[in-house]
Amino acid sequence: MLREAVTVEDVLASPMIADPLHKLDCCVVSDGGGAPPPLVKDTPTFRAALEYARRGWPVFPVYQAREGHGTACTCGQRTCTDVGKHPRTRQGSNDASADLSVVERWWDTWPTANIAIACAPSNLVIIDIDPRHGGDESLRDL
Repeated sequence: MLREAVTVEDVLASPMIADPLHKLDCCVVSDGGGAPPPLVKDTPTFRAALEYARRGWPVFPVYQAREGHGTACTCGQRTCTDVGKHPRTRQGSNDASADLSVVERWWDTWPTANIAIACAPSNLVIIDIDPRHGGDESLRDL
């Protein structure tokens, strides 16, 4: 039994049992085991997804890298080549939405999802500076 208050950060930092449930999502001591796991609505990622949508930038949820396993993806595919970068929705960027109720429903379903922004409809240009592949030099040359 836990003797101290548990924060959202504690829950998210606890070991993953089965995506998206962490060890501290599970209620071991309750009235007959009937307590549902808490909703993880107040995460920085969820708040950011809502803020992007409020700005009119269509977003969609993507898988994330497993904590402590930077090369393992939560999609469960051992040979995943897009760790933490591929869509959780069927149509990917075509599903992107700035509708707050849609965004909220997605993060209810996948509370630990990463965020992707559909750049073209958002009129955003993204520059990915990857120093491991000479990106800092390329940026300097611009």
